[in-house]
Amino acid sequence: MTRFAIVTGANAPSLGFRAAQMLAAAPLRFHVVLACRDERRGLEARESILAADPGAKATFAKCDLADLASVRSFVDEYRSLDGGEPEKRGLSVLLLNAGVGFASETERRFTKQDFEEKIGVNHLGHFLLTNLLLPDLRRAEAARVVAVSSSLHDPDAAGGGRGRPCTLDLDDLHLAKEGAYDSQFAYKRSKLANLLFAYELKRRLAAEGCSTVHVSAVSPGFVPSTNLGRDAGAFGQFFMKWILDGVLKWIGMVKFTRTIDEGATAEVLCATSDECVDGGYHRLTEEGALEAIKSSAESYDKDKARELWKISTRLTGSDG
Repeated sequence: MTRFAIVTGANAPSLGFRAAQMLAAAPLRFHVVLACRDERRGLEARESILAADPGAKATFAKCDLADLASVRSFVDEYRSLDGGEPEKRGLSVLLLNAGVGFASETERRFTKQDFEEKIGVNHLGHFLLTNLLLPDLRRAEAARVVAVSSSLHDPDAAGGGRGRPCTLDLDDLHLAKEGAYDSQFAYKRSKLANLLFAYELKRRLAAEGCSTVHVSAVSPGFVPSTNLGRDAGAFGQFFMKWILDGVLKWIGMVKFTRTIDEGATAEVLCATSDECVDGGYHRLTEEGALEAIKSSAESYDKDKARELWKISTRLTGSDG
């Protein structure tokens, strides 16, 4: 029986692309749907997966998380694939991998609907996508939703204490207050929003008695060789690629970075393994196993999560 898995941000090189390869490969053999904003790169990713593994099933469908109309169109296209087969089978895996990283910009950027870009793409786009696909997830025999967060959201975690400590002010979701915008801070708080959303989604599914849809979150670690730092400026990209992921790792001086394979493995284990704790937050150990870890104190604030859900529902026009 065909099982479908959607991976957002599955262009190459990226965690999403490698995760999609793993999900499509034996023994998992999901039919992976590559939800990418760039059509050319999405189609190239599909061809790469199929060329490397003739037994794989992969489909590209355009999804620009910076445009809610594109998100809605993607869901319609997904349901019509294979003559409507996804609508019959449901959706087994929804991997919310795509993201806009922190960059060198000092002024806010905006999505199509005028949301601050990082909260708009990393949280609101995924919030709408997930809510639209909940009927499909419920139809599957068993389904998983995986939110990809980052340890940077936690002021007490490694790396999280650098720069401005993360907190999410719901009265200034788009960082419009004078002096409020900082690119790294904007990224951190979007990753906190991912966790607030994942935990609240789990609570809501449990309250309605849904036991077949599991929700978890994962920190894949800092992977400098991905395209997440594409807007970090020339020096930032050079430092990540050639210093952090190159010379220093080669001589054994960088312990906190991860390879694309390691980061993607963490995501795929969360989407498929019995090691994954339903409603939990995870990372990959040095031994390659999945372990449940604590996220920041703020991420467990149920009142804030409920309020963020309410605001997100209003902004996206979803039925969540």
